[in-house]
Amino acid sequence: DRQHYRLAWWRSSADVINYRRFFDIDGLVALDMTCDEAFDAVHVLPLRLLAEGVIDGLRVDHVDGLADPGTYLVRLRRAMDEAARHRPDRLRPSLHIEKILHREERLPSAWPTDGTTGYDMMDRIGALLHSATAAPILARAWRSISGRTASFAREERMARHQWLSRGLHADMQRCRRAIHRCLSQTGESDDYTGAAVERACADVLAALSVYRTYITGPAPSENDARVLTKALATAGRLGHPDDAELRHWLGRLLMQDLRETAHPQPHLVVQARRRFEQLSAPLAAKAAEDTAFYRYGRWLSRNDVGSDPAQFSLDAAALHRDMQWRATAAPRSLNATATHDHKRGEDVRARLAALSEDPQRWIDALAAWLPRLRPRAGRVRQGDIAMLLQTLVGAWPLSVTLADAATAPFVERVGAWWIKALREGRLHTHWTRPQAGYEGDATALLHDLFENAELADVRHGIHQLARELDVPGALNGLVSATLRLTLPGIPDLYQGCDYWDLSLVDPDNRRAVDYETRLASLQADATLPDLLDQFRDGAIKQRLIQRLLIARRGSPQVFGHSEYHPWIAHGPAADHVFSFTRQHGDNVLLVVVPRHCLRWMKGQPTPRVPEQVWHGTYLPPPPRGLRYRHVLTGEVFTPPDQGDWPVAPLFADWPIAVLQAQPEKL
Repeated sequence: DRQHYRLAWWRSSADVINYRRFFDIDGLVALDMTCDEAFDAVHVLPLRLLAEGVIDGLRVDHVDGLADPGTYLVRLRRAMDEAARHRPDRLRPSLHIEKILHREERLPSAWPTDGTTGYDMMDRIGALLHSATAAPILARAWRSISGRTASFAREERMARHQWLSRGLHADMQRCRRAIHRCLSQTGESDDYTGAAVERACADVLAALSVYRTYITGPAPSENDARVLTKALATAGRLGHPDDAELRHWLGRLLMQDLRETAHPQPHLVVQARRRFEQLSAPLAAKAAEDTAFYRYGRWLSRNDVGSDPAQFSLDAAALHRDMQWRATAAPRSLNATATHDHKRGEDVRARLAALSEDPQRWIDALAAWLPRLRPRAGRVRQGDIAMLLQTLVGAWPLSVTLADAATAPFVERVGAWWIKALREGRLHTHWTRPQAGYEGDATALLHDLFENAELADVRHGIHQLARELDVPGALNGLVSATLRLTLPGIPDLYQGCDYWDLSLVDPDNRRAVDYETRLASLQADATLPDLLDQFRDGAIKQRLIQRLLIARRGSPQVFGHSEYHPWIAHGPAADHVFSFTRQHGDNVLLVVVPRHCLRWMKGQPTPRVPEQVWHGTYLPPPPRGLRYRHVLTGEVFTPPDQGDWPVAPLFADWPIAVLQAQPEKL
């Protein structure tokens, strides 16, 4: 009993564990970054690598797990600057943090970082490519097929309560004890039980719209107060009315200003707030990303890290506003579209985004396939089958034929994904107690689908729909890559994603990368038209990325520190154009990309919208007196002397247009 730790049965940890850990993984024990010895020991290697010039910056994972991220980041930035002081390149090292930002949430301005690792941009680019009209149609279909709620918010709330009562119950108890110590100093202490405190706290935690607040001073900031007020209002509406008084007391505890409220032991309030915040962050991650994302199958391309599946799409005006803010306030934040943690590769999401433009096509496909599969599914629920089918269509490799599919690694990869997805959903099987019967039926159904002659019609249907998405999906993939490299921020390229990224959740997205093949295609003397004709191998995406990176290297100011302006098209196809300008003095960048073009892509051999679609659609004139060169094709454009600029010529030879002002004026 005098030892610092003891061996214990792992199943008891959810109830009795008394130390901070990584989510619910007992073996990954948290280190206290407020302890000088721990901070120095953890950072000695990365700081040495910075000093030696081996690395140029740091990426801090799971920053919300810290008790006080702001103080930690100030200390880390100071140590990084000191370590890099004698570097010959005089380069100030970058500091990016992994932080999920929900919708309008921003990083605290006092944090000395260059920005986030880019999940926010991954969400926005993906949402731009999804069709808003599909959201209610697909939600109704999902509810009918699965029998589960059509609301992601409700699905997430249920998962939050489940985690608080099971996997994170010990953390909940620690939070409850801290709050109860504050309660013991009041006159109501004998009236509120520990169980009541736990219920009230769970109601508020389940209603938080962000990962956490950051109450480090005597009172919450204006933003944190707004978040807590909203959560308390939601908890009041959805929680049991019998706990209303205690929720009100909890709200006062979290939001009171300790300078104005005479509390007998203010340090207890500080500790209670800290326990609350340190529980809210892992709860948000586990309940949403690692549970509800695997239960809610309305449209899987919107169930990814950093995204809110409740927000199906984003209109162009909203993205323009966000990018104008980003250009001035966060120009060095990372732009990511794929990461080591994504649930589906960037081009899986791009393909499903294209299909969102025709939701009835998907509903009709399910109506044909599900009745054929249900009799063979055993215990497997219909909603799980629907998510499997959506994954097959979205992730079907561009180079795999139907004849290859049954023997290709594709089926093995999808099978591994499905078992993981079922366990993460925690409805019919679990990581901690796998249900062999359910998982066995799921595996048997997948192999039956690809091997049984009686299901040939379903196989052909899946393959046909996947092939229909090849061209519009590739176009969306090129658009996504272009925006990642041209919108305000620093582009992040995840390993191997210079080719089409049709990966699934880890470990699938962490497979070894064939760099030799990628190097060979990069060095090949192939023309853009040839690469476009052979788009299935992904070399066209790689060449696009290469040329945009060359342009960034040659013009760092216009890509890194320039004004951002929406460039709004008008005409019959205006809603299918997303365009903007970036300007730094006479250095001007013009970017024009298509979106929501599925209707015109049927029968197209390459990912290009037919030129006639753009006839009659125009852009306002860009800065006059300049000649513009297409970064990808080298073609030189001169804006008309009078009138607007027609869109059609910009898309004549290439599916997107990235134009840069030539140094010499006309």
